Amino acid sequence: MKLNSISELHKLLGFQKPLHPLISLLAYDGIKTDANVTSTWVTFNFYKIAYKNNFSGKMKYGQHYYDFDEGGMIFVSPNQLIRSDHEDNDYSGYSLLIHPDFIRNYPLAKKR
Repeated sequence: MKLNSISELHKLLGFQKPLHPLISLLAYDGIKTDANVTSTWVTFNFYKIAYKNNFSGKMKYGQHYYDFDEGGMIFVSPNQLIRSDHEDNDYSGYSLLIHPDFIRNYPLAKKR
């Protein structure tokens, strides 16, 4: 599944449209979706910085699995492939979503 905009992710998770099309902060306790979406391979066309404090399980990021038995943070760049093997619907934490156009005119956008 490829998500090209922050608005697409908002819609998929059952949130209202974002207040700004290029940046958004989501609280996981507001998600209205099932485990079928969270266990699918996903590619975002934006940056995601996520903190999950009640997450226990594994996440596949590229070719490797990472353990999050105590919760944790994850940083995802555009076009990276991720999938969670976590099927519990007890979400808590936050995600900061940033579209590349938001930082395109700053020196940070030129660093890789």
